[in-house]
Amino acid sequence: MNKSILLVLIFGIFNFCCDNSDSSNDIDFGLYLLRDTTLTTLDAKEISIKSLAVQNEPIIDITDIAAYNWEEHLITLTSEAFVRFGDVEDKIKSTYGLPFIFIAEGDKVYLGNIYPAYSSYIHIDLPSITVAPFIEMRIERAPSQEVEDKRNDNRIYSVLQEYDKISQ
Repeated sequence: MNKSILLVLIFGIFNFCCDNSDSSNDIDFGLYLLRDTTLTTLDAKEISIKSLAVQNEPIIDITDIAAYNWEEHLITLTSEAFVRFGDVEDKIKSTYGLPFIFIAEGDKVYLGNIYPAYSSYIHIDLPSITVAPFIEMRIERAPSQEVEDKRNDNRIYSVLQEYDKISQ
């Protein structure tokens, strides 16, 4: 009897320690930087979004959003998120910006780019955010009108609505 219990315990510990499941399945909603910090936005655009791995923690998640104006794609951040998002500028190595992936309902919805406030560069085919010292941040539409506006994805709206974040 004791050997059976011991084997069950050992098996349980072994299973727990050797869990190879993909932690990205736990990701529900947020803006994530890429896990491979050497990839530029130009590099990331050449890779399938499904193949791009994201960091374990988002730079912005649903709890960081006080309100989201859907028409303007203007996010009002909590004060804690505002401070944390300001730290992202330190990670931006050039005026070309830093790639991010917007995830909603566990799906990688779109690739975007975060620019430092001093940058004049822009990827015409990607939504973007400029790091600025404001509690509100706008996710800008990709400048090219020939590109679908991926900010309007229903999965994003559904999560924002579920958490009562939509504002006018």
